[in-house]
Amino acid sequence: MFIDARTVDENVDIETDLCVIGGGAGGISLAREFMNGPVRVCLLESGGLKAERETQSLYEGESVGIPYELDTTRSRYFGGSTNCWGGFSRPFQPIHFTKRPWVPYSGWPFTFEELAPYYDRAHAVCGLPIGKYDPDVWVRELNGANLKILPFPNHQIVTRMIQTNKERRRFGRVFREELQASDNISVYLYANVVDIQADELDGKIKRVRVACLDGRRFWVSAKVFVLAAGGIENARLLLTSNTSAPRGLANDYDLVGRFFMEHATFPSGTITFTDPEASPDIHDTKYAVVRLPVAAQIELDEETQRREQILDSATFIESVFKGEQCAGTEVLKTFYKDARSGFVPKNLTKGIGEMLLDAHNVTAFALGYLSRSRHLLHHYQIMTLIEPAPNPDSRVMLSHHRDQLGMNKVCLDWRLTPLDQHTVRRTIEIFRDKAAAANIGEIRIDLPLHSNHEVNELHWVWHHMGTTRMHVDPKQGVVNEHCRAHGIGNLFVAGSSVFPTAGNNTPTMTIIALALRLSDHLKGVFAERRF
Repeated sequence: MFIDARTVDENVDIETDLCVIGGGAGGISLAREFMNGPVRVCLLESGGLKAERETQSLYEGESVGIPYELDTTRSRYFGGSTNCWGGFSRPFQPIHFTKRPWVPYSGWPFTFEELAPYYDRAHAVCGLPIGKYDPDVWVRELNGANLKILPFPNHQIVTRMIQTNKERRRFGRVFREELQASDNISVYLYANVVDIQADELDGKIKRVRVACLDGRRFWVSAKVFVLAAGGIENARLLLTSNTSAPRGLANDYDLVGRFFMEHATFPSGTITFTDPEASPDIHDTKYAVVRLPVAAQIELDEETQRREQILDSATFIESVFKGEQCAGTEVLKTFYKDARSGFVPKNLTKGIGEMLLDAHNVTAFALGYLSRSRHLLHHYQIMTLIEPAPNPDSRVMLSHHRDQLGMNKVCLDWRLTPLDQHTVRRTIEIFRDKAAAANIGEIRIDLPLHSNHEVNELHWVWHHMGTTRMHVDPKQGVVNEHCRAHGIGNLFVAGSSVFPTAGNNTPTMTIIALALRLSDHLKGVFAERRF
């Protein structure tokens, strides 16, 4: 059942077996595994069933590293960031789980094979066919004259497909009815966890403090707790829960919040095709997200990564239409981003006025985007997304400022390393050379990088990872191979914050696979009463 936390009696202590903090991809996927079973589940969600500005403002914070928008890159209502997810999905590659000598802090505590059966189950959660990633199969099925894979040579260059579900799997909508109908699951909306309290005698988590924006507060006690609030909020909650541990929970070795990773995406150059009729539509995420069940990404093979001592990457070729880079169109894109997140755009009247003043460019872009007319095409932009190097100095910290609930806000220090920048530069150079050799086209490199490792321009894709990383050694990770917090017997963490490395793909399918793996482990914990 769904309960509005604002109707709960003040200071009541709700008792349950399993408390899941966060109603996003990880939390919902895990809770579903316990539906209609003997384990009582309490799922705490900060927001309601739709986006609301007041709740969303709890994400506000400061960025002291690479400029980053904290409040707009996540969705704080039931379904979490699946509410603003494009739906693109694929498993990580086996190399992403391995220890790579040239990638510091790389290596997961288990192999790809360990997660493979959970990836199969995650496809079902996402509504996608299992293992359907062969580019040739998709080209035959799509059977479109313009939907061809670019003919890069097989050596060094690999084309891989990403699947997407056109429903985009807004988990808060897709799974709401079955969670509502489950007789052992209670979902509390508008329930913000502000403190995780450990028992001073045995160090286990005893209960969590829940606060509502109307001032109401109560407790939830449980046998087992799962923190599934996202790659930034997981770290924030551990750091602010410092009553019994001055440095924060599970932070004996100052690792909570460190190793923040995001998939930095660089506009790395432009391409002019040798054949003016060539169309990279299947490689264009702008096109695919609206019109196709897949998109193609270009990668360097593992042998090349080893030889060049670089990270993995994914390159796309995006169409840029006339009028796209003008002021009015930027307003239109901002409006779209707000709407995608479920909000009425800010400064609506002013924005409409700016678009009307730039109506010629806005119209040209809109017509080009919708019609894909070559007459309205300005150029093809190459976008290179890189797997970030794990970096302990890239971190989530606490600000001295507090939010409406009295919690310390986030202070994010996102950094790139020389290896990150070497990767994007060397990757585009190899693509340039291979495109010329295969007579595909001429690539003009235009990277926003300097030798002093400053960045003029980059994009991000709202993937927050690494801040409670997995490692069997508590001196090198916050959680162990079962995602249990080191030193705390009944606190587990779900989501991309546990990723030791970030791969070059969207994290959602891996988040779901890990949540399913954790659910199996927790079923054993409850069966054997190991809590």
